[in-house]
Amino acid sequence: MQAAVESTAARSPPTLEPPGARDEITLRDALQSGDPLDETIQADADLWQAIKDAYADDPLYKKVVANPAAYANFQVKDGILYVRTRLGFDCVCIPRTRYKGRRRLTEIVLDTGHRTIGHLGPRKTNEYLRRWVWW
Repeated sequence: MQAAVESTAARSPPTLEPPGARDEITLRDALQSGDPLDETIQADADLWQAIKDAYADDPLYKKVVANPAAYANFQVKDGILYVRTRLGFDCVCIPRTRYKGRRRLTEIVLDTGHRTIGHLGPRKTNEYLRRWVWW
C-alpha cells in the first residue's frame, strides 16, 4: 500500500503557486471577455436616454456637462459624458440617479455588465465594468 501512495505522489507534482494565486484576475483577463458594454447599454434606447437626462440631476456631472472645457479628462459626445481613465480608456459616466424612479442607473449598468460577461466572479465583473463605465 505504501508503494501505491508513493507512486501516486510521484505522478502528481506539487503545486508551486501560492494559495489563491488562481483567484487573481488581471485587467487583461477581464478585457478579453464580453462585448463592449457601452454598445450593450446604448442598444437600450430608453436607458441610454435616461443616462443623458440624468446628468442634470447628478451633483458632479451637471457641473462637467455645463463646462466640459474646464475638466480635461471629460468630454461630451452626442449628449453622453465620457471620462478618460488613467488606463487611457474613454468610459461612459453613469449618474447616481434612479431609472424611472426605481432602480439606480449604476445598479442597472452593473447588472447589464454581469449578464454580458456571465458569472465570472466579482473581481472580473469589476474590472470589466471599469473598462467601460465610470461612476
